[in-house]
Amino acid sequence: CISFRATMNEIQDESAVDPVILINSLSIDDANNGGTGKRRKSKSKVWEDFIPVSSGGKIQSAICKHCGKRLSGRSSGGTSHLGRHLKICPGRPGKTMEGQKNSSSQTNPSVMENWEFDQEKSVEDLTSLIISNLCPFSIVKSTSFMQFVASINPTFNMVSQATIEEKFIAIFYKEKLKLKEKVTNASGGVFLSVGIWGLVFSPTVRCFTVHFIDENWKMNRRIISYRCAGTENDEDHYYISMFPDWQSFCNLGDSDKTKLQIVKDWGIQQNLLGVTSQVPVDNGFISGIEASLSGSKYLLSKFKLLTVPCFVDALDRLFGFETKKIIQETSRSYFCYMTGSSVRKQKYNQIISSMHLKHPSFGSKQWYLTFYLLEVILKFCKAFPDIDITDPLRYNKPTYDQLEAAEAFCKIGRPIYHAIKVICSHHNASNTYFDPLWRLRIVLQESSNKPNIKEVHDVKNMNRDFKKHWDKWYLWLSVAVVLDPRHKIRFVELRFLQAFGTSAKMYISEVRGKICELFTSYSCHTRQKSILARTNSELPREVSDSYSLRDTNQNYNELSGQGKFKELNDYLGGELHLQNHGECFGETFAPANDAAFHGEQVYRQNDDFDILKWWKDNESTYPTLAAIARDVLAIPGSAVPSEAAFDDADERARLFETELSLQTAEALICTQSWIS
Repeated sequence: CISFRATMNEIQDESAVDPVILINSLSIDDANNGGTGKRRKSKSKVWEDFIPVSSGGKIQSAICKHCGKRLSGRSSGGTSHLGRHLKICPGRPGKTMEGQKNSSSQTNPSVMENWEFDQEKSVEDLTSLIISNLCPFSIVKSTSFMQFVASINPTFNMVSQATIEEKFIAIFYKEKLKLKEKVTNASGGVFLSVGIWGLVFSPTVRCFTVHFIDENWKMNRRIISYRCAGTENDEDHYYISMFPDWQSFCNLGDSDKTKLQIVKDWGIQQNLLGVTSQVPVDNGFISGIEASLSGSKYLLSKFKLLTVPCFVDALDRLFGFETKKIIQETSRSYFCYMTGSSVRKQKYNQIISSMHLKHPSFGSKQWYLTFYLLEVILKFCKAFPDIDITDPLRYNKPTYDQLEAAEAFCKIGRPIYHAIKVICSHHNASNTYFDPLWRLRIVLQESSNKPNIKEVHDVKNMNRDFKKHWDKWYLWLSVAVVLDPRHKIRFVELRFLQAFGTSAKMYISEVRGKICELFTSYSCHTRQKSILARTNSELPREVSDSYSLRDTNQNYNELSGQGKFKELNDYLGGELHLQNHGECFGETFAPANDAAFHGEQVYRQNDDFDILKWWKDNESTYPTLAAIARDVLAIPGSAVPSEAAFDDADERARLFETELSLQTAEALICTQSWIS
């Protein structure tokens, strides 16, 4: 895949697409229509500035004629985003700095009249820009950067690197204090994820991230520590010794004592509910945290943490570490087939520019590079079936068996890609994990019966490994789905009945049992808080202060016997939350549009549904269930950041290889996470 990596590196940046080539090239459907270029006329005038890229008779994306940037062109998304792009497009004629200034003045004359230059604020904005983009502080010494700033605002006095670093340290401590207070005072529980990465000299980098839902029902995922944790290669110590503070920083980062200190420094132990890790968590680390726990709510037994494996790591490992011979041959032969002439290479680049998958890079995982290239192959063959007639090559076309092998590989690759994207998203709650993993389970089972599948995948081992992971995951995945008002327990019951038949009773009973167990545990905490709050507000101050704990417990015991599970029964027995399109569970099912799930009947979800907002709006109706939802929906399924979900390394770790001190590099990475 070396040639493919190099080609992808050239065209990875969407904004680097050459508009001239694109303007002179035909769309995918144009090629199928013999170059006539016929398509349905677009009504919006905005299309005069964009090149539509079609697939299957429908416009899928739009490429700006001025700057070459690709945006979504689907009819369901409208064209307002295209119009917004034209207003800021750097390549559009007349949109120079002078033109933008004149345009702004014309639309709002008061902007320039009321504008007042603020040197201090400009320095703060510059510091924030450096943090947000992880730029080196030395950028302020760059001659070209100083010229650029002067061309925008000649009155700005460029500050020194030392001043920028001072500003950064001030922002770091300010944001750390704000986040620490937010974590300590979190309304619900907090989860900790521990990611692990490698660098050039192979020292390990550990990333500690907190996950919680705040008082406003917003998902928070923030890095609290990002540091080196030693190296397993003895030879690397020779090189590392050249850096004065590297070894001490590495040793500091990997000890159980240091990990526990991170937890205590941030005050997480009072609300910590669980840990998600890429590798098996050290027993010493877990037992050390559990010994310091001081919270009143636990998802497992008292003073026990929920340990969750990293789903993304498990999905990556399904492919194994070796690519089958037929897949290697298919990748090589088809890559040459698609790039064997200038005409073909132009069409090949056109296909890549229309891909909706994440662009791979030199650091991408091997399975993802292979998957991406095979998807390009399939799309190329579908878009240009007559390429051998219009642009014949000297060597033969790859075999039909190779094309079938590519499809078989991608059939499993698609649901894995989708599952990783969903689970790694910063904004998704844990209720979204069940469906993509369930679809993957179905595809793996169906693939077992495909002829010659052994030549492409070791599906037997993939099914075995997935089942092993599923047995560990399904309970908490199911609990999260029950807390989704669109599905509740009925969705889980239907899935299990479809999959396990008479054996489904065992799985359903476990899910129901866990829901009741959590409700009983949380209702005690919720009612005690309610009683204490009412007591403090209703009684005179002198009476409230002397109110005995025995009296409080007596009132609680009286209340606990009155309709203990009424709230839970009302929620589970109530109507499902309807979709915007009026769909209701059990009535409307539709086949998935994704080609990965041919013929499967899936419940169509509303992507616009905000489950956290729903629980915020219904917290007073279901106070105990809302408390459970605040904790369960925050469970992280991955210790891998979404930016590096398909890569072998986190690009942020490269900061440790720069001239920055290790402490400064860690602070810069953490601060970026806090202010984003």
